[in-house]
Formats: sequence, C-alpha cells, structure tokens
Amino acid sequence: MNVSWESVAAVLGLTVPVVAALWEFVLAGRKRLGYRVQLDTTIRDSAASGPETTVLQRMQWDGTNLRDPSVVLLRIENAGWSPVVAGDYVAPANDPVGITIAFPGRRVVGMTVTERSPQVPPTFFVPGAEGFETTGRVVKLPKVILNRRAHYKVLAVLEREEGFTEPEFPEPEVTAGVVGGVRGGNIKKTAYYPFASRQVRWLLAALIVVGATQSALTFAGGRGLGNRLAFSDGPKSDGRPQLLPRPVALSLFTLVVHEDAGVRDLSLRQVRDIYAGRVTNWSQVKGNDVPVRLVSRNPGSGTRTTLERQVLAGRALPAVTTADCAGLAPDRPGRCEVGGTATLLDTVASTPGALGHSEVGAASAHTGVRQVRIDGYPATLEGADEGAYPYWQTEIAYTYGEPPADSIAAGFLRYLADEVGKDVIRSKGHRPCSELDKPLLCRPDGA
Repeated sequence: MNVSWESVAAVLGLTVPVVAALWEFVLAGRKRLGYRVQLDTTIRDSAASGPETTVLQRMQWDGTNLRDPSVVLLRIENAGWSPVVAGDYVAPANDPVGITIAFPGRRVVGMTVTERSPQVPPTFFVPGAEGFETTGRVVKLPKVILNRRAHYKVLAVLEREEGFTEPEFPEPEVTAGVVGGVRGGNIKKTAYYPFASRQVRWLLAALIVVGATQSALTFAGGRGLGNRLAFSDGPKSDGRPQLLPRPVALSLFTLVVHEDAGVRDLSLRQVRDIYAGRVTNWSQVKGNDVPVRLVSRNPGSGTRTTLERQVLAGRALPAVTTADCAGLAPDRPGRCEVGGTATLLDTVASTPGALGHSEVGAASAHTGVRQVRIDGYPATLEGADEGAYPYWQTEIAYTYGEPPADSIAAGFLRYLADEVGKDVIRSKGHRPCSELDKPLLCRPDGA
C-alpha cells in the first residue's frame, strides 16, 4: 500500500491537536493544587537606600527588633479543572491542616491572607481558625475549598534563624496533596501561561511544524490555497476578492451577569449606558447596590466585535482598568479582559457585579451565570426574526478560491451541510443556515 507524505501530514495534523486536547482537558483537567512564590525579599533588598530604610529595619516582634527580616508572598491556587473540597486533601480527616509551608533558615514572626477569590470563604482565615497557624519556621493552612481557578494569597514576615549564615535563603517548601490529582496529587509550583500549559505549547509547536509540512506538500501537489479553510463571525473586509464566503450558521450571543447584580432584563439603551460608563452601579437600573464590573473578551473575539457593532451601535468598549480580572476593585466599577469564553464565564460567576458576553450554548451550560434579556427578548431565533433581539451574527466559512472536490476543505464543508454536521452546530446553540428562509443570506427574517 502506497502512503503519500501528504496523507501522513494530514493524519499528524489531526492527531496532534487531539493529543493536546486530551492532555489539557483530561489529564491536566483532574484535581491539581498549585502555588507561586510571587515575592521573596529581605528588607535590605527592598529598602537599600532612602529615609524608609531605618524604619523598616526597626521592625519588631514581641518588643524585640528583628535583625534580618524578610517578606514572602505565596499564591495558593486550584490549577486544575475540578473543584477541591476538604475531603480531597491527603491529610487525615481529623487533621484540619491541608497545606504546610516551611521556610528553611527562617522562622515565622507573622502571617496574614492578603487576597482571596470571592468564592473562598473568609472564615478559613480568621484568627484562631482550625488549621490556620504558625509554628517555628512553618506556616499551616487549612483545607480550603477551592473552586476551579480559585486562589488565595498568604503574606509571611520572617526572621533569619540564629546559626543560619548563608547569604541567600532556600525557596519555601510547600507540602500538600489531593486524592486523585495529577502526578500523585502533590502540590506543584506553577507558572503563568496566558495561552496554554508548557506541554500543550510544545504540542502546538509540533502542530505548526506539521502544518508547514502539509502546506509545502499541498503547494507541491498543485492544490495551493484552495485547500485552506477559515471561519469568521461576519463578512470579510473589502479588498480580498479571492476569499469566497459560505454562510454556515447563525450564531446567537447573550449578555451574562453575576447573580448578585439583581437584573434579568435590560433595555438596549441601558446596555449602551452601561458600556458607555453612564451606569456604574446596578441600582441605577433597578438592580442591587453593587458596582458594575465589565468582563470582556480580548480584541478580535467574535462575541466582542458583534457586541460593539450591533448592540453598542459601533461604539468601542471603555478602557481596561486592570490587566488581571482578579484585581478588579470590589468597591468601584472597572473593566478587564480575558482570552476565552470559558474563562469569561468563570470570571463573571466569581466576580460580584460582573457583566460579560458569550455564545448562548456555552452560557446555557454554565450554572454560575445568568443570561440577560434585551428589551424583554431572550437570545432566541424568534426574537432575532422579529428584529427585536440584536445580539447575533452569521458564521461564515472562507476559502481562497474554489477548493478541489477531493480536498479536506471541500469534504469538511460537505460534512457541515449534512445532518450529522448540522446536529453538531445545533448542539452549540447555533442555527444551521440551511434551516433559515434565506440560507444564502443566513440572517434572521427581521434583519
């Protein structure tokens, strides 16, 4: 049997993303505790000069000056895709301590929790709470319940131990474990990857190599760009006559809010006033007395572009007030951006007063957010057909010229048009264009 290099490249092109998805969402998706050392500095490092130096060096504990104080800030986080509850910690059931942090060469003179996700109860960290204590060089933390992506931060003030003469302190030693977790369930030091984990980035790099190989082979075989397929929300820009559009589905989008916003319906004018900064508290639109916090997708997102174009009448979103949504101030309005729909929905669900935007299918499957009607209309095709619901867009497949009939691109377009493909489209909350009165336009009747 003769196997062409193009076939091999095509198989690899399918295999690599499948492996990446399995790694990220099956293996890495299990319970996983992580920590980051966000600050570890001595007072001499942070106050080497200036009038504040002598003040910091006079830090005291029990009336005694600290000789060589240092400060450490650690972030404890749920780095997996499943919640961590008290029963998941490896420690015995009668032991309230879930995590221990040791500081070799230093003793703990004070600690506090400086930040926690909104869904992390503060009762875990009140003075005298079981499992929340210090002993010598060790900080003990309780079996905190951590939902997906939840975190808290611990700040410790330390003093050099007598007899420890090394110029640099060893890194903190964090010990914990969860039952059924990744790599035995032991807590791991994590790093921030805004796009994907290290393993997945290696796999994606391999995918790029495979894609480049396949491109070279298809060019050599005379197929060229006609075998390439891209999807976009809405029509293409001018000046690209070689791109041929094929409407695939009508996508319905929705606004989503945190439960405590206290709203279920907003007029189109109220939505525009919120995004224009004229409404900054939900009480102004008969909701609860909570500041409005906008959680948006990054530029280029289809839900964001459609929101600006069709709901906000072309008006851009207000300026970002913080680069990290966890940094949104609890007592005033603000806006942050995230990369994906899942992250947006999780952020809205964990941020009091949050308002975001999403595909209908993803929002309906998420139990932590509430969809918002616009002028009394929910995100349905009927509302869009009547011209009353404005938040929708046409999903279009583009090819560079006509794809060869035996190409992967042509085969995939045929798949989307058959019943199995249309079932997949419907399962994501979209409507196949072939089911509309004008499939080639793929727009609601009232649009």
